Amino acid sequence: MADPAQSKADTVAALTKAGQDGYDAYPKDCSHSIWVMLKLMGSPDEPYRTANDLMRYMASQGSGWHRVLTVEDASKLANQGKVVLGGLAVPAGHGHVVMVMPGPPHASGGYDTGGGAVQRSMGAFPPSASGASSSWPGARSRGEKTVRDPWPAAQWPMVTFWTRD
Repeated sequence: MADPAQSKADTVAALTKAGQDGYDAYPKDCSHSIWVMLKLMGSPDEPYRTANDLMRYMASQGSGWHRVLTVEDASKLANQGKVVLGGLAVPAGHGHVVMVMPGPPHASGGYDTGGGAVQRSMGAFPPSASGASSSWPGARSRGEKTVRDPWPAAQWPMVTFWTRD
């Protein structure tokens, strides 16, 4: 009989690896990095969608995705090995999407924003993985940054999190 604890550990390890592999494949593109992650996590026929399109799709009825109401719940689900995505569609521009990585919350910020300036922490959040086409260093992560780091304060309240049924 399979050990449920080992099965969960294997799923969490696979989720972590998928996040890292997606970032490694497309460090400069969130949509493509998330697409790779989704394909690795059991959706080999997942169609490619831009961040804006993916956010709209997840919110659509019948998509198989449902909204996770809090970032704490998103973290709990990721720590159970569930795929959880967070993001924000920007209708007149490019949105951004991340995968919530398994692991304990850690301080956001702390990275160099350019010219020697260091981004201040905005609290403890779960780790994330995503590539990014923007030059903002908080948007690219292989798990070392948090789900809070990609977005400025004005956008953060509009970021939503989603998991599959």
